[in-house]
Amino acid sequence: MDTSKTVQTRKSLTVRTRAALKHLCTVLRTIYGPDAPVLVLYGSEARGEANENSDVDILLIFRHAVNRGEEIRRLSPTLAELNLDHDLLVSVLPVAEAEYESATGPFWSNVRREGVLLERF
Repeated sequence: MDTSKTVQTRKSLTVRTRAALKHLCTVLRTIYGPDAPVLVLYGSEARGEANENSDVDILLIFRHAVNRGEEIRRLSPTLAELNLDHDLLVSVLPVAEAEYESATGPFWSNVRREGVLLERF
């Protein structure tokens, strides 16, 4: 993952999207504390191809093993509030660092190539 790209360098992000992502980073620090995940933006927003109807795709990379369904359930109320507050659809995909590093296939290749590091805790 190219850690030189950050949310601050993505000029294509709207003010609304930037505010939502900063809000998400803050909330995740509160929820997870020192175990907070690394956030990586991927998809159309990361490529600079998003339009007003695009969602915001975020990979949450945890240092430890993760139960994807459990983490999504844990974050659902927060994401619902964030989506309403910022009038966006922010989608998260929790993954363990080991899985991120070893997973194969076109999806993972694209995420590694185009992903933009948002926050490293």
